[in-house]
Amino acid sequence: MAEQGGLKSAVRGPLGRTLLFVPAVWLATRYALPLLGGWLASDDWFSMKHNLASAGLEGTLYFALALLGWSCWLAYNEQRWQQFLAPVWEFFAWKHPLRAAILVVSPLAAGAMALAAAGGGGGPDMFNAIRHPTPPDAFSHMENPFRHPTADMLEQFDAQLSSGEIVVNASTEDELVAYAGVLAAGGVSNDADRRRAFERHSIEQGRELFMVNCRPCHGTKGMGDGPMAAAQTRSPADFTGVETIATLVEGAVFWRVKEGGVKLPREGGPWESAMPRWELDLSDDEIWKIIMAEYDLAGNAPREPEKLGGH
Repeated sequence: MAEQGGLKSAVRGPLGRTLLFVPAVWLATRYALPLLGGWLASDDWFSMKHNLASAGLEGTLYFALALLGWSCWLAYNEQRWQQFLAPVWEFFAWKHPLRAAILVVSPLAAGAMALAAAGGGGGPDMFNAIRHPTPPDAFSHMENPFRHPTADMLEQFDAQLSSGEIVVNASTEDELVAYAGVLAAGGVSNDADRRRAFERHSIEQGRELFMVNCRPCHGTKGMGDGPMAAAQTRSPADFTGVETIATLVEGAVFWRVKEGGVKLPREGGPWESAMPRWELDLSDDEIWKIIMAEYDLAGNAPREPEKLGGH
């Protein structure tokens, strides 16, 4: 009876509040926060934007800050802090053989599973490191649709410019502004000007996405010196060099951005990084535009896919 009373007291005390607070905050940051952002980004009070570009880290950051604030609240009052710790220490006490066995076996089992997932250890890794792992065949020969637009894409671009759907007043791209002016005056520009304006507009959109999602690690100029770079085990890639994206076809870059930098083939170990799977937060079109912006910011061009000769 005394143990039941102690359990009931713990549930009603600071520990019980904590057990309710943590999942509630997780649900809020995981689901309510994106909904709030979509509502704030919408055009009116009764609509909501979906699939907003996001680095996927905001929820984790807010969740960590909430836990930190809650910990400060618990520790601010000594009596409250002791009430929180008492049932925890009681649980970990070695009074019950079954509980003691669980506390010993559980971490050992978790360690065994982690070791098995990592490959079992054993001898040293023996593999030939390469400059960059070969992307899957599905990505190897991809072309960036915004660098090689179709006729339909260009016609839609003209229509968006003419209707004002694409606002050029704040654009810093001279080619886009000039081409929009020609259309507004009723003129018809040549195909080369239209393709150049379309490309610069795509790059401008890509820069905006890059600054939101990629700049924290890769830096404003793509030099791998963003504010979060120092926290990475491996430094983020410097796009301005000749040994990173300049050596890759755009399909390979698209693969790395879309599927992230972890779980690469063993020979790609030197390239493994903490880059997340952006397919969870960005559409394919957004990823292609970001890639165009990366090359533009770095002053590099993608390597052209190798073409097989024939007769």
